[in-house]
Amino acid sequence: ITGQSYLGKAISIFTHNLLVATLDFIPIIGIIWFGISMASTGIVLSAVSTQSHLPGLLVALLLLTFPHSAVELPSYSISVAAGTYIILRWSEWKRALLTFLVTPVELFFAALIEASLFYVPNPYIMWGASVPVLVGIYFLYEYLQKLADKMTPVSIAIAQTTPIVDQASYFINLADNSFKQASIMEAQQNIEGAINMYWSAILSMIDAIG
Repeated sequence: ITGQSYLGKAISIFTHNLLVATLDFIPIIGIIWFGISMASTGIVLSAVSTQSHLPGLLVALLLLTFPHSAVELPSYSISVAAGTYIILRWSEWKRALLTFLVTPVELFFAALIEASLFYVPNPYIMWGASVPVLVGIYFLYEYLQKLADKMTPVSIAIAQTTPIVDQASYFINLADNSFKQASIMEAQQNIEGAINMYWSAILSMIDAIG
């Protein structure tokens, strides 16, 4: 990848990450693949920490400070959660699909930002690009959710207004609230808080399945 042009680097990064995110989106399989990806990332971070003689936690935290990480990493959580949502509410598969559409957009800009790190003297300069991208992603997400609301059948829309009485519905509602809070935190550049909320949403979806 080092011998490629800027656009070539960005496309290579984008296609690889989009493949991973698409696999994350596949219902049931995506959850397993997501776990494998997390484990693989942990092994790589462990190797880096060993070679650099730094604590693994510190290496992980340093990774999160890079401007492309804030844009890229949440997309995988969005993908696996959207795929899981299809299992829980098949009648709203259009909403899940629209939510997943955020992922390729997010990964494309993340790839552009990551590819630029080969050329800038200080990687943190690119936070100037990451912040507006995160804000734009938030508004895109809100737009797609409103579009999904219009596409939701009337019977489902009425059902959603009824009190939550079963456990699965409770966790689904909890996950939805976590997604909304995560989006707001991303827009506010509270990356650590956003990542925590995305994980909270995923765990809530898993609880709903259980």
